Amino acid sequence: MATKIQINGTHLEGGGQILRMAVGFASILGTPIHIHSIRGNRSKPGLKAQHLKGIELSHEIRSGQLSGNTMHSMEVDFIPEKLGPKGGQYSADTRTAGAVTLLAQVSLPVLLFADAPSTLDLKGGTNADMAPTVEYYDKVFRPNLALFGAQFDLTVKKKGYFPKGGGHVELTVAHPVRELSPVDLTDPGKVESIEIEASVAGTLPESLAQSMTRAAEVLIKQNLPSDCRVLTRSFKEASATANGSSIVIVAKTSTGCTIGACAVGSPKVNPKKTGENAAHEVLNSLRQAICVDKDMQNMLIIYMALAKGQSRILTGPLEMHTTTAIWISELLSHARFQVHKRDDKTNIIECQGIGWSNQCPSE
Repeated sequence: MATKIQINGTHLEGGGQILRMAVGFASILGTPIHIHSIRGNRSKPGLKAQHLKGIELSHEIRSGQLSGNTMHSMEVDFIPEKLGPKGGQYSADTRTAGAVTLLAQVSLPVLLFADAPSTLDLKGGTNADMAPTVEYYDKVFRPNLALFGAQFDLTVKKKGYFPKGGGHVELTVAHPVRELSPVDLTDPGKVESIEIEASVAGTLPESLAQSMTRAAEVLIKQNLPSDCRVLTRSFKEASATANGSSIVIVAKTSTGCTIGACAVGSPKVNPKKTGENAAHEVLNSLRQAICVDKDMQNMLIIYMALAKGQSRILTGPLEMHTTTAIWISELLSHARFQVHKRDDKTNIIECQGIGWSNQCPSE
């Protein structure tokens, strides 16, 4: 049996990113891992509900020996089964406001290399702070992933906001990949369109969503050329658990780049300010003339590592989650990354991927 790779759960970001990346790679590559000191520097260390469910979900897809999978555990051992990931029907429920997009982050790469199509039924928070919202995941991450040659569909059945959660989404991988193609996202091109979408749920009035979109639209139009198409939409959710609001802004460029930002409303923050914050974030990315926004950086690293050939992405300052993702990728996959500093504000992340091949994808 191969020696377990030892992973320090306090290194760099020292949180859930280490768990998601480590378990994802282990489930795809079949690498035995031991993660210790999990979230050891946090005020409440150890596994939280969403971490635990993500680990157990990946284990269910790959199979193998798993230990330490209990709430607040500081150590996890995972020895994957020799056979690769299995397609099928899977479900996970955090029973909290733990983000469903973070459950998807750990399990989607695994399902892309499964032996058959798969459906994930996920319950938890769809729109919460400190995680991508489902709108960002669908409208920004999904088109970026498609550039690697990978596809998935996302259906939102019910929105669930912090602190209650209770959201419900279904993610489908109809066609597992044989291998991932490398990407070159280094030409930002010209901004062609901006989509601004805000929604409310529960007893909150639709006018609140309209305030967010109007505030964002004003800022966008003040700072972008008049020939850039700006589309807005505000609406009330048909199905949701409790009150909540959110906004997503998506920029598309002439060279195929998709850049975005999302924000979740709060009773303590004026909805106009929420809309402006999201707009400022997108405008900052566009001023930097980058192809990958700050929240997308870390989400693409695992796919760059697994792809066949050299990938390059032009982005802003490296986020700690990204630095952590690169460290884990090099440790577990032996892909090699280089970060080339272009100027004070932008970097090119370059990776020679390992060209991981799915031995039995469905045709």
